[in-house]
Amino acid sequence: MSTLPRTLCPRCRGELQVTADAQHCTNCGHDYPVVAGIPDLRIAPDPWIDFADDRAKGVSVDSRAAPGFEAAVREYWRQTPATTAADAERHIDHVLGAAKRSRQWLSALHHEPAAGEVWLDLGCGTADLACAAPAQVSVVGLDIAFRWLVVARRRLAEAGRTDPLVCGNAEALPYPAQSFDRVIALGLLEHCADLDPIFSEVARVLKPGGRFHARASNRFTLLREPHVGVWGVGFVPRALADGYVRALGGSGYQHHSPHSAAAISAAMQRAGLRDIAVTAAQMLGAEAHRLPRWLAPVVPLYDAARSRPIARSLTRLVAPMLEAEGVAP
Repeated sequence: MSTLPRTLCPRCRGELQVTADAQHCTNCGHDYPVVAGIPDLRIAPDPWIDFADDRAKGVSVDSRAAPGFEAAVREYWRQTPATTAADAERHIDHVLGAAKRSRQWLSALHHEPAAGEVWLDLGCGTADLACAAPAQVSVVGLDIAFRWLVVARRRLAEAGRTDPLVCGNAEALPYPAQSFDRVIALGLLEHCADLDPIFSEVARVLKPGGRFHARASNRFTLLREPHVGVWGVGFVPRALADGYVRALGGSGYQHHSPHSAAAISAAMQRAGLRDIAVTAAQMLGAEAHRLPRWLAPVVPLYDAARSRPIARSLTRLVAPMLEAEGVAP
């Protein structure tokens, strides 16, 4: 059985005294609440919502939803009235299909997991990676959004998993150095304006030789930006992107920051990771149905281009998704 790392104060990494409703740092004196059984070890709120409203929405979704994971997902969007019904259905479909995407992504990993490995899933969302992971691997799920963690707990329960969930910031991880065999970030990097603190923490908590894996939206994709459905957002200066999206009928672009392959690679290098590879991501079968029909014949050509030396470099510039891998020194 895997030994899970203990949680520490994310501010000073002091020891935490744990009670049913709080965690107290014995070093710096900060207190962190435990809400609905989930420790909230954030030092900064989700940019979409403040601490109190985030916790309140999570508790409300959990208490009002009918039993089951899908019921909680639908209740979440019912309690998000600013989202149109069409967009809500698109988001629901994306969340419900996440575990299938994670299983397909895991099946394509070049490095097979060993029994007893402990993984950190950064930006775990609804814990789809933990539900797709091998039974002999433990996955600690961390996300800035408390409200999604109460939904994630239902997905874990339906999958028969008991992996821990923690509300926290990827820039200030509440774990000791050299705690994890792998750190995985599927769909996180495009929500982080500054990659340097993320990769600094990744390098710190990985065991020597531990692996980092990421899958992220590419800033310079030639397809529509997946979060807002607008063409060409990445080619617009970041300061103008929100206005550009709104002008084209989108709902805004305030908290999205997709990065290029070069930017991700450079940030990983600055953090001291080695054996870095940032490539055009494989198109997963579970993603293909979200593409326009006219693109279906292009998918085999895209996958072929990813494997050819000259085309590979060009493809990663404009691929819809990027894969990143690195190894801790």
